[in-house]
Amino acid sequence: MKNTLLQFLLIAALSACFTTNTSAQCIPNNDTVAGIEPDTLSTAYVGVPYEQIIYFKLPLDTSVQFGPFTVALIIDSLVIDSYTGLPPSFSLACNSPSCTLLGGQNGCAAITGTATDDEAGYHPLNVYVTTYVSDTFGTPVGGFPDTIDFYFLDVQFATGVADAAPLTWNMGAFYPNPSDEELFIPFTSPLNSTADYSVTDISGRVMKYEKTVIKKGHNTLSMSIADLPDGCYFITIRTQDYVAAEKFQVLH
Repeated sequence: MKNTLLQFLLIAALSACFTTNTSAQCIPNNDTVAGIEPDTLSTAYVGVPYEQIIYFKLPLDTSVQFGPFTVALIIDSLVIDSYTGLPPSFSLACNSPSCTLLGGQNGCAAITGTATDDEAGYHPLNVYVTTYVSDTFGTPVGGFPDTIDFYFLDVQFATGVADAAPLTWNMGAFYPNPSDEELFIPFTSPLNSTADYSVTDISGRVMKYEKTVIKKGHNTLSMSIADLPDGCYFITIRTQDYVAAEKFQVLH
């Protein structure tokens, strides 16, 4: 699956600098289109060796809206500040021993490990990253911190025994944000259910309303926002037992 710029930046940061371990070094593909694949991690099973390869290509440039002005920027590099959530029996290795990531590069990351009994359950990954950019004249603009929290590692017992850690309602950070066409909403549910989700503008006017079926575990809801004018909006998700809201920006 190919997604837009913010997700490229976030997942590349996730991939680039978790560890310098080269024992599970992966080989980047030759994709010429900026993007990542896959967008979700496969399930891990207790006692079974696990490997998940994530491929990505960063774009060379992007644009950012500063008030009424659209500013073109060059992507210089990404730096991992810290991360949490990966179970102790797992590690992540990037394709380069130095784990250096530059704009325009192809790269990959390998998540490997063998889960123990006490690691069964749902593990949200949180990665704290800073993206460094320059203007088109090569002048550094600065670093932009962000948090990646749309990846989850689901560890299950191979025999089908229920997860040791019960799932809870949770809505992750939307991506890409800002977006111009489609918005993805990571969502965890402890049971099979239905959900309503609505988009309101900053004045509270309802701009979109949809209903969907959600499954137990991790879901990624999607909503087309191509017809929304530029601006800030809120999405509210409601189920019978849960309500959450989050802000996002539309930028065409």
